[in-house]
Amino acid sequence: MLKNKWENFFLIIIVLSIIQLFLEEFATIGNWLVKTRHILIYIGALFDVIFTVEFIIRLTISARKGKAGQYFKYERGWIDLLASVPLLLFYSGPMVYYISKITHVSMITGITSLRTLKLIKIVRITRVLRLLRVLKIFGKISKSATKMVRHHIATITTTALASLILGLFLIKLVFGIFNWPGIEVFASKRKQQYKNMIKQATVLSEQYKININQALVIIFATEKRILNVSNEGREIFEKYEPTEMLKKFDLNDLSYFKEGSIGIWFQISDINKQIAKNNIEVFLLVLFVLGGLLLFYSGHFIKYIALPLDAIQQKITDPAYSPQLQTKKAYEEDEVYEIFNILGKKDNSSGGY
Repeated sequence: MLKNKWENFFLIIIVLSIIQLFLEEFATIGNWLVKTRHILIYIGALFDVIFTVEFIIRLTISARKGKAGQYFKYERGWIDLLASVPLLLFYSGPMVYYISKITHVSMITGITSLRTLKLIKIVRITRVLRLLRVLKIFGKISKSATKMVRHHIATITTTALASLILGLFLIKLVFGIFNWPGIEVFASKRKQQYKNMIKQATVLSEQYKININQALVIIFATEKRILNVSNEGREIFEKYEPTEMLKKFDLNDLSYFKEGSIGIWFQISDINKQIAKNNIEVFLLVLFVLGGLLLFYSGHFIKYIALPLDAIQQKITDPAYSPQLQTKKAYEEDEVYEIFNILGKKDNSSGGY
């Protein structure tokens, strides 16, 4: 009874964690309040802690019984590991620390933490590992099938989805490390555009004999993505106060570069929105693959493999047993039906076995 409550609790947590994963992307697309987006990150971190604790408990119990290897290999403990510990250590943990830090520091500290920001943008890729939790859902809802069916469907489903998810993870990781294609690549193109605008300001300043700061304001005032421009540490143009900017934008939506003595903050929310849309497409792809395996392949396996084998087992146990199995003509020469045909009699009137 207690075990069932425990399993049901984690089933609910798994579903909620998948919903949170989608909401985090929708929050970026919908430009939700920064505070709301941070709450979603805190909730995701809480889920990561819960799954990490679950993994440690299951591993400890299995190790005490001398079945740690069995837990990892046959009970899919490796999924419990990948869907918890790396996420807590490399994504949600650092993000929670980072969020708490940037809400209490000045913009200067934010600039010095940009290297950390770039690293976090790379490790955000680990979020895709949260999709492995859908495999845990399958393991909890397929209890009604026979052992053979559960084992076979679980193996096929795990192999297919884990290969897809881990493949996506590795691709995103490699592209993230080498900055292709991702936020930093698109942001770099934007930086190059703004560097050219700085050159235009320099030419304007020399041509019309005006102060370089005035020229910068003239050039950048019409660029909607520019948020803050400084020269030699002095603010010469700003749409928002530093504290207001951090309230309006998540720091993941901001980018900064410095050209000589001129520093520029600009937003990359539009880039993040497109990447979030791509992430949702990937998440939906994984869920559709899972749904296809559960709805179509599992039914196919039960009808055309599991049921015939069960009938063969019963025929061997009880020679008087004479079932009829309906099958498609294309499957009539399959080995399992040939074996059944040897043991049973063909019923021509029904068109089956």
